[in-house]
Amino acid sequence: MSEKCKFYYRADRGKYVVYLSWNGKRHTRYHYDNRMSLIHKDMAERLCDAINQDIDDKEEQFDPRDWFSSDKELRFGFAVDKWYEGKTYAPGTIPNVEHALMLAKRYFKDMNIKTIRKAHLKAFCETLTQAPTTKAQIMSWIKTALNDIVDDWHLIRIPFPRMTIPYKEQKWITREIQEKVIYHIPKSDQAIFKFMQAYGCRPSEACALQWDAMDWMNGLLTMKRTFSGERYLRETTKSGYHRSVPLTDAIIELLKPLRLDIRNQFVFKNNIGNHYQRTPLWRIWKESCIKAGVEHISLKNAFRHSKVTQLQQAGHDIKKISQFIGHRKVATTEIYDHENIEDMRGMV
Repeated sequence: MSEKCKFYYRADRGKYVVYLSWNGKRHTRYHYDNRMSLIHKDMAERLCDAINQDIDDKEEQFDPRDWFSSDKELRFGFAVDKWYEGKTYAPGTIPNVEHALMLAKRYFKDMNIKTIRKAHLKAFCETLTQAPTTKAQIMSWIKTALNDIVDDWHLIRIPFPRMTIPYKEQKWITREIQEKVIYHIPKSDQAIFKFMQAYGCRPSEACALQWDAMDWMNGLLTMKRTFSGERYLRETTKSGYHRSVPLTDAIIELLKPLRLDIRNQFVFKNNIGNHYQRTPLWRIWKESCIKAGVEHISLKNAFRHSKVTQLQQAGHDIKKISQFIGHRKVATTEIYDHENIEDMRGMV
């Protein structure tokens, strides 16, 4: 039998305790919120009134877990593991998330989440030895986990330290250098590299391109898939939306011979008829850079970042470039503005 929430003073602890019997189980609470104990009577009264009002509103749908939590349920390691059980990440992301949680659990151990403060998170961040961008990503996953957990328990969100990531100048190459390296790529593999050169798309988007992305009648090509990891095909791009770009005569000529291979729906296939994977593409590109006598540059910088810079130097509007390249924010495109750096030379 259930009854209304009540409270009494615990002299041995020097504070009040709120308790509730619900369906034969006794629940107790010693905190007003995750920063304040029940040290005043009026705090205990207000908390009881709020819980009892929730009982009246929800009746049998009332869930005492919304108000009462055990020490075990809010221990960092236990709570984070329970949170992760209910999450779904792309296969390529899973190892990174699990590694981030492992680092945090190793640091916070059985610490009660209600007692974690910004200073604790800052101290944890300072123990990380990863590069700044990786460190920021780790903190982002920890922030998501803790925010979800405290929201579930109706606790106050924990302020997170601000992460400052040093700006890193993005490498890029001219179209002439691209052509020089592509010349040394085996003929059977050149098509996908020429495609990335034309559209500046992500390697994972080029690998995931299928024939249903082509609208031959209207001359459009829609980027709508990507690979997470090497094999998990996602029905969306990294940006989370589909984007359409012009299907030019030059690209149609490039793709025409590939349409004869009907072993599967992927546009670009390797020598055994399977879709390309990013790692083999990177290896082909690296080997071809060596053959061409070109300083190594990553595949993403060689085509995606380089395309942005080439379009800027050709005088195209930054907003149109952002839309073409598939950036969610124009600010992302602006970090590749090498043109402004060149303009500053006369100021030195």
